[in-house]
Amino acid sequence: MLKHKVLHDPNHELNLAAIELGRVLGPLDYVTSAWSGGSTTELACYPFDADFSQQQFLWRVSIATVAKDGTFTRFENTRRNLMVLKGGIQLIHEGEHECSLLPFKQDKFSGRFRTSAKMLEGGATNLNLMLKDGSDGDMLHIALESGLSHHYALVHQVTDSDTPSSFSKAVDLLYNVDGEILIRHSSTKQEIHLRPGESFFISRNSSGRNGEVVIHNSGDTLANIVAVRILHV
Repeated sequence: MLKHKVLHDPNHELNLAAIELGRVLGPLDYVTSAWSGGSTTELACYPFDADFSQQQFLWRVSIATVAKDGTFTRFENTRRNLMVLKGGIQLIHEGEHECSLLPFKQDKFSGRFRTSAKMLEGGATNLNLMLKDGSDGDMLHIALESGLSHHYALVHQVTDSDTPSSFSKAVDLLYNVDGEILIRHSSTKQEIHLRPGESFFISRNSSGRNGEVVIHNSGDTLANIVAVRILHV
């Protein structure tokens, strides 16, 4: 298992573009910190030695637990995508829009918005994607009944737009919310067991093969996975 300090080493292999076999990241690899409204767990951040407290990142994927109503920290020059994993939350973007989110619903908004949150069901757990100029990305919820599979294509585009030619690297992070998941890579045919709370991380450069990974629910209950795709320079 990778140690979390290694993820922030700029020379670590996760920082290289041509990784095509993927890595499993788990709780020991993540970085968790407390804030006034709950806690935040960083799953991955680029560059891997980025100082998030100074907003020196190109992109960041994290999970936040929100226990009470409050105001979001503002992030200038940052685009945000928030998806609820558990519970419910109402987001109020002052002078912009409001929305109520239940599990696996998401909202995209600017980090410069004055945003506050109200709890709908006593608290919420959210998956957050932050993007600065030089990156683009999206999140997709995948629900799988027992025994079913999803073919997840490794392509250089996000779900709602074509890929600008300026992007040279692509990253996919498959986060297992719950359920028993097997990841099968099209190139190696290797099967990787992904437990709840673990992520399958894979990156590649623009000249790499597209390929796919197969996400299979090997358990007896419904499984939920969130796929995060990021393109960056």
